[in-house]
Amino acid sequence: EENMKNSVHDNFYKGSAEASYTLNDHVYGNVFLAGNELIINSDYISGDLFVAGNNITIKENTVIDGNVYIAGQEINIEGTLYKSAYLVGKVINIKENATLEYDVFMTGDILEVEGIISRSMYAYTGKLVVDDNASIERNLYYEANEKAEIKDGVVKGKVDFRQIVVEEKTTSEIILEYAIDLFQSLIFTLAVFLVISLMSNKFVYKSQESIGKHLLKSIGIGLFG
Repeated sequence: EENMKNSVHDNFYKGSAEASYTLNDHVYGNVFLAGNELIINSDYISGDLFVAGNNITIKENTVIDGNVYIAGQEINIEGTLYKSAYLVGKVINIKENATLEYDVFMTGDILEVEGIISRSMYAYTGKLVVDDNASIERNLYYEANEKAEIKDGVVKGKVDFRQIVVEEKTTSEIILEYAIDLFQSLIFTLAVFLVISLMSNKFVYKSQESIGKHLLKSIGIGLFG
């Protein structure tokens, strides 16, 4: 019964505190997900998909008609995406069964492409791996530490590569970057907290006593630390 697919004729919101959550429903609207391990196993999503989590997988049978926005540690795309995809993660895999019908924008330490990208791909990465059986139907624009080995014919258009140049930084510049990263992490954490709070009343009720009243105090102690 857990794997039965229902239809949701509205936007879908889910902030999961479980170790793993699987979305099986057909959704005729936008989808907003946040959690640890998130698996999208819907046959069809008509709107945009917004996901933030640790390990994220879009399964092979899934078709998404809208744009896709994902931030996570590991991202695996196996399904069909009809609009633009914006992916940010440590490791991003476009699997061999995946078909991305529009432009793809990716940032991550390691990017692996095995499937089909029907338009152009834009990437910023430490390492890009493009399988010999992959297909990028238009252009590939990427910045990486080293040039990727790409078989002739895999990219149908032009390949524009720019090497990432690592510059030595002063101590003050390093400290400033850490401060900026800390601020960005704080803002992101607060944003995720807000999204999950809006999506889950149960989460709000359980958290407001332990977190809400002491949130500013906790932030101040954390920043000082």
